[in-house]
Amino acid sequence: MNNSKKSPPFIGEKILRSITPPHDVEALIGDFEEIFKDLCTRKGRPTALLWYWTQIILLFPSSIKDSIYWSKEMIKNYMKVALRNIKKSKIYSLVNIFGLAIGMSCCFLIFLYVQHEFSYDRFHEKSDQIYRITTEWQLEGQAQIHQTTAAPVAPALMNDFPEVQNAARVNRTSAIIYHKGQSFVERRVYLVDPSFFDIFNFPLVRGDPKTALRNPHSIILTEKTAEKYFGTEDPIGKTLTFGKRFSFEITGIAENASSNSHLKFDFLVCFDFINEYSNFNYLGSWGAWNFSTYVLLRKDTSLSDFEEKTVAFIKKYRGEDSANPQRLHLQSLTKINLETHGKLKYIYFFSAIAIIILILVCINFMNLSVARASTRVKEIGMRKVIGANRPQLIKQFLGESTVMAFLALPLALLLAQIALPTFNSLLMTQAQTNYFQNLPFILSIFGITLLASLISGSYPALYLSAFQPVKSLKGELKSRRGVLRLRSLLVTFQFCISIILIISTIAIYHQMKYIQNKNLGFNKDFIVNVPIFEVTLRLKTNYIKSELMQNPRISSATISSFYPGSYPNQSVDWDGRKEDEELMMA
Repeated sequence: MNNSKKSPPFIGEKILRSITPPHDVEALIGDFEEIFKDLCTRKGRPTALLWYWTQIILLFPSSIKDSIYWSKEMIKNYMKVALRNIKKSKIYSLVNIFGLAIGMSCCFLIFLYVQHEFSYDRFHEKSDQIYRITTEWQLEGQAQIHQTTAAPVAPALMNDFPEVQNAARVNRTSAIIYHKGQSFVERRVYLVDPSFFDIFNFPLVRGDPKTALRNPHSIILTEKTAEKYFGTEDPIGKTLTFGKRFSFEITGIAENASSNSHLKFDFLVCFDFINEYSNFNYLGSWGAWNFSTYVLLRKDTSLSDFEEKTVAFIKKYRGEDSANPQRLHLQSLTKINLETHGKLKYIYFFSAIAIIILILVCINFMNLSVARASTRVKEIGMRKVIGANRPQLIKQFLGESTVMAFLALPLALLLAQIALPTFNSLLMTQAQTNYFQNLPFILSIFGITLLASLISGSYPALYLSAFQPVKSLKGELKSRRGVLRLRSLLVTFQFCISIILIISTIAIYHQMKYIQNKNLGFNKDFIVNVPIFEVTLRLKTNYIKSELMQNPRISSATISSFYPGSYPNQSVDWDGRKEDEELMMA
């Protein structure tokens, strides 16, 4: 038989080498080859191949067992060495651990903020099918997008568009509520259609969502509001009085509004009450575009085709007037929070800040580790002499940085928890940890910790593991020019970024101080705003103004529908507006 046919299969030998311990591999391969050739001579190659592959398969369980055992032993050894070095160099370790903790805590806080902002309105079961209708108007040749529609738009869309499964109108207002001889100003009163509960998932703890708002004088309270007015009493069937004119029967209790919902309400009233409340036929008027409209679309709806058809829809109900809105647009429910207030820019900004902070603390760790390399030269040389190879040393140093990072983890979580209330106050958000309910946050904790350990430990591991054994044992450590250049570059980068962040912080502080102390042309300490919620009083504003002017302590009075500068309509104009806009764009 040809000698080549008596040789074991090449692939089988490769597999055998990979699953056999290094100290046994040559002897085992030699024995297998001898037996294989003997079987080829006596019983033929097929029998020899069957035996050879059977032996490889039989070796797999012991190979896996040995691999797990030695991996476990090596990890224990890495941990022991890492803890020993941390204990030996206490100040160095504390500086590194505290630096990593600060950077990681900043990342945790920013992750909570980003997660909270992206979670808005995603708790609704059909959030991917819910859209808010926005309107496009033309102003001086430019398209302006408004977030409101006329009241009849919702029923007309239901009638004209088969793509619309359901629609609901929403209007936020304020009211004075009288109860047990006391009056309360409530600013989170929402007028909604009964279909509101068919579109959104705002569960009721008491009452039936299908019937709770059928009557224009029905009202739903949140749990917090019900406790405020009735304490421990059962509020169902009781009444509340709005403005001493309208009585409402409580027909349901809703769960408290979620912090990650853009619809935060304390009261829900039937939308049909709008005409009675305002003394104007809003329900039949196509001229007052003051309300939010939400639609639930079918899954197969083409959004672009839907928006294109709304051009004819507007003309059908409003005619050809050039002052009409041009078309309707669809704004995804899950993007309302991000797009309405421009929060997406802040999310990108803070995410970039988190990455920069993490890189800075990792660079700090790298520089301290490399600067301390001279104290570990002989240790590395001894390990190489007794058989440690470079990959094993790299694993050891990465293990040390991982131990450091996980020792910093509890401190980072503590710092993040302490700073969270202040952080929420500054960003006007309500991010929460909820460790046992927030799986993405738990994963992010370990992900950020591992990332920090790998980044911070990678360069020291590669640098320290490259020392030559003989020179290491002699204590001869000469930093290569490339290493010195890289260290200088890292330090320079670290200081530059730190200086930029400090200067930016100082600039923002002075800008905020300037805004707070800017002379606005009036003394705000002597100006009082008196909101008027009663419709009957709004009709007598001139009389109220004249009565106020009779008071010698009041030098002047005026009437306005909105706070100065807060009117949401982009069509507001002033002298020199174009010049101001050109200056802002310059």
